[in-house]
Amino acid sequence: MEEKYRILEDLLYFVPKPILTLAKKHMLFDLILDGQIQDSASLYEHVPEWMLAFQDADYSELAMSMLPILQPGTVVEIGCGQGDLMRRLASLGVKPVYGIDRSLGMVKAARKKLDEFKEVEVFHSRVEDFNFSPLGSLANVIMNNFWGLLPTNASFELLCRLKEHMEPNGKIAIGDCREKIKSDYVVEAERRAAEEMNFIISYPLFMDFEKCGYHSECVSLAGGEFIVLTLPRSTEG
Repeated sequence: MEEKYRILEDLLYFVPKPILTLAKKHMLFDLILDGQIQDSASLYEHVPEWMLAFQDADYSELAMSMLPILQPGTVVEIGCGQGDLMRRLASLGVKPVYGIDRSLGMVKAARKKLDEFKEVEVFHSRVEDFNFSPLGSLANVIMNNFWGLLPTNASFELLCRLKEHMEPNGKIAIGDCREKIKSDYVVEAERRAAEEMNFIISYPLFMDFEKCGYHSECVSLAGGEFIVLTLPRSTEG
């Protein structure tokens, strides 16, 4: 058992040690070993709000760099976390802004952070189950540090479903898509977690956007690499 705990600690190298200790104390590692948690996305469903503080990022630079590429209208952030990017965009006058996250802890933290803003709302849902129709036509969809949390087939299905709700000139921004350089011990931990525990820390990035009917362009935003997807322009008329 201790060996498997060590593998999970190596796998979650980016999590502060005190948080990892609490994760073990609160049986999160055991839920992985029991097969109740099979990937990072489902892990977030079990993590309480107070254990997520280390992921509270500052996206002020990213929000500023996104302004020139955003279309006027609705912004939806999938995997919004604790809502910092939403807050930064709302502070810059972007509205309406919606966020979706499957972690109740993340959603609670985001709602507190965004309480002062109008035309901003956060939904607690798995994106695979979310009904986009009530939001109307979508001008912009942002997936920041989200791509890779869903299996390839689910990523494909999500992009196809979003296409039904996008405005003709709408944009989907996906990032950061730079290849992550991993230490050998992390690569080994990923392999053993997948083979011995059936736990996937991240799925291969789905990048065949043309298959979903999108044009794609790579842009640099706040030092990160984002893929911006657009729909082909109609040639009718």
